Amino acid sequence: VIIFTSYIFVVLVNSLIIDTYVDIIEIIKLIDYFLFFILLFNVNWDKHKIKFSSGVTTLLVIILALGYLQILFILFNQSEDISDNFYLISATFSHKNIYSIVILLSLPFLVLGNVKRNNKIIIFIASLIMLISLQTRSVLLAFFFSSVYYLYFKKELLKGRRINLFIISSFVLFVGLFIQHRLGTLDSFIDIFDF
Repeated sequence: VIIFTSYIFVVLVNSLIIDTYVDIIEIIKLIDYFLFFILLFNVNWDKHKIKFSSGVTTLLVIILALGYLQILFILFNQSEDISDNFYLISATFSHKNIYSIVILLSLPFLVLGNVKRNNKIIIFIASLIMLISLQTRSVLLAFFFSSVYYLYFKKELLKGRRINLFIISSFVLFVGLFIQHRLGTLDSFIDIFDF
């Protein structure tokens, strides 16, 4: 903690002496990474598996909130060049692809974690909307094939829930495409399917 605090202090003092711009977002990202490493360091892997999955779920909620805040910022501060707007959405990660991979890899912990069913559904839907908005092909393909594989072997999950699944899937796709349209990146998403 002392080393990290002294590092932040040196960055701030250095920017004051040299008269350079301090990127507050970068400092917030560093603090976020530091808190994540504290979380990982304090996990007792043998005794607290449920706490670990709830910790990953909490991280997922935090990075989703940051991603949606970035989307709102882009929507309210629309620039003239909107061709690469989805590259501006990265939450605490350096690139949208890394961000979407972290979201995808957090989903099994969400599904298996000790979270209330309604909260689990809301977080899962928010994650899927973010994944569609980010347009990372490898993540979308991985999610599609893993979902098909999972539903093939867990056919009993679909009994009596096909209408709900269709409604939720349609909602997620509609909201994701609407966000892409508002960001000006819908054409890039359509180009993904141009083989």
